[in-house]
Amino acid sequence: MNSLLEPTASHMTPFSTQVFVDYFKTKIDVIRASTCGASPPVVNTRQAPPFSTFDPFSVDAVSKAINTVANKQCQLAPAPTWLVKQCSDILAPICSYPDVINSSFQQACFPEMYKTAVVKPLLKKSNMDPFEKKSYRPVSNLPFISEVIERLAMNCFTRHAETHQLFPLHLSTCIAYHSTETAMQPSLMTLLGQSMQIKSDVPWSFSI
Repeated sequence: MNSLLEPTASHMTPFSTQVFVDYFKTKIDVIRASTCGASPPVVNTRQAPPFSTFDPFSVDAVSKAINTVANKQCQLAPAPTWLVKQCSDILAPICSYPDVINSSFQQACFPEMYKTAVVKPLLKKSNMDPFEKKSYRPVSNLPFISEVIERLAMNCFTRHAETHQLFPLHLSTCIAYHSTETAMQPSLMTLLGQSMQIKSDVPWSFSI
């Protein structure tokens, strides 16, 4: 049963939980200290309708969110993710019931029980030294229902931002079909265009 609910960890860290807590807390304190004197960012406002309410989610929308959430396991979840997905047609009507998901958006209150996460230190890369604390990064593992609520909220905001063209033109993350490669392509095309222009401006001389 344990092997079904929680896959065996592929790597055991040589550090205790408290060692990791102190290490990551120190890193955060250093970052805060180095940025506390920075000037506030300049935000250019745009004329767009405010995103202030969430429409109630249908059973189909909840079912789709359940099936598109990543297949990650969490110790706090009462059942493995793969089992929840296989039973999405049964669970979706229950999860979309007003007392579970829709009330969270209507009342602007995320349930306290879904805010707790299991934080695990994972190696940044498989070939990094496991005996160095700097080789690890903290990863928060939320319960499955938290991931579903997060996915529904993200889908709503993404639709609003795309409808009113609020995303940067060369956005390189956060939405589908926008990666670092997507952001680099316009820069590369600009450089190539400038290079071709320079070559065309160079006078050619022929000796006969």
